[in-house]
Amino acid sequence: MNDFKKVVVGLGNPGRHYQNTPHNLGFEVVDLLASESGASWKTKECFALTTRMSLGDFDILLVKPQTFMNLSGRCVAELRTRYQLSVDDFIVVCDDLALRFGQIRIRGRGSSGGHKGLESIIEWLSSSEFTRVRLGIAPGFEVLDAASYVLSPISEEFRDVSEQMIRQGKEAVEMICSLGLQAAMNKFN
Repeated sequence: MNDFKKVVVGLGNPGRHYQNTPHNLGFEVVDLLASESGASWKTKECFALTTRMSLGDFDILLVKPQTFMNLSGRCVAELRTRYQLSVDDFIVVCDDLALRFGQIRIRGRGSSGGHKGLESIIEWLSSSEFTRVRLGIAPGFEVLDAASYVLSPISEEFRDVSEQMIRQGKEAVEMICSLGLQAAMNKFN
């Protein structure tokens, strides 16, 4: 059994090579949640780094899968089994190339939208009924090679917007956990 209210999974790829890339914004949101709550990433379990943080009267499990993005579902499924979780206990934070850079969209369910990490989670959980906090990374011009774009460092032009979006992503997660999904959707969508 678990003693936490929600499990927040920040999607990204492990390794220094992928730091500060659009595809790792999910990692950056959970890193900010951890650092501002005084939590540190010291536990390795279920193919992930995990830590706990307190928000008000309850605990939240923060997760950074250490598989590559397209295998994130394995980690989430293992956590679900280990802690006897329901699908709606999960909040997944990820990048979204369909949203303009800096935009946030929160959903309680839905398709993967072509995001390989979300596809993997949906496949491994056999459900799409989990909350997502999607962070927009579309640069405002046509991206000819999506894989190259999402795995390249965020340009200086977008760094300030990126930092603001990471903070808003953190606030969105906190609001989902404390006030509920609808309140967060009303504020951030």
